[in-house]
Amino acid sequence: MSALPPAVAGTPSWIVLSSIFDSGGIPQSCAVVAESRLHDAIACFLARKVLCSNGTGDDGCPGCNGWTDAATHPDFILSGAPGESPRIDRCRAMIAELSLKPVVSMRRLAVFFGSDGMSQGAANCLLKTLEEPPVYAHILLLLETNTLLPTLRSRCWFYVIPEEALSKSLAIPASDPEWVEWIGKASRGTVEDVASDVRDWCSSACEARNFPLAERLERLRIVFREKRLSLAMSIDAVILAIREEVPCEQIFGSLR
Repeated sequence: MSALPPAVAGTPSWIVLSSIFDSGGIPQSCAVVAESRLHDAIACFLARKVLCSNGTGDDGCPGCNGWTDAATHPDFILSGAPGESPRIDRCRAMIAELSLKPVVSMRRLAVFFGSDGMSQGAANCLLKTLEEPPVYAHILLLLETNTLLPTLRSRCWFYVIPEEALSKSLAIPASDPEWVEWIGKASRGTVEDVASDVRDWCSSACEARNFPLAERLERLRIVFREKRLSLAMSIDAVILAIREEVPCEQIFGSLR
């Protein structure tokens, strides 16, 4: 696994997060937003803290001695590779593995890469464990965008590295002229462009702590990923779900 870049280690969010881990107050569920190229290093760094009996990450305790030269550990569970969102079957397997008692450490850690791309089913599968994890179980969600499902986000300690990533969120249209302008722009683009706007709006809603709106946007994003919609259908779906506040179940029921 790669080393943690100094530029990350010096950010305020990382200083706060690492100091919490250093003090022994390790959260059972934590979500970190960062570029995907950093996910591997972040996972390894925090795992060494979590799995160390004393929280130092390198002191010769049974947990530290459990690491192999290939940076694997019997109590370190990974969903796959950075940037790859786990499917529901992999989430179930990880939750089952996480429920087992630690092998050599005092704790176990499950890392879910690509958590911002999880399907609704995979997220629901993880929800109960986030609500009531075993006392020795810890979960780390790694995201590239600030679009974690509100039901998961509300159950995690949440950090963004670097903080400037939050300022890039796109504002949601708030008036009829703004909607007209957005429709015109979207009509000249692609379905992928519409999905990208929805993703950014979800970030804005999360920042504003408008979690009901964020959840509607996240459902739209999942539908765009899992169903083949035309550009016109995608724009109509956004208008109905966000501007008119029509439940997603009513909008997409006819597409099943």
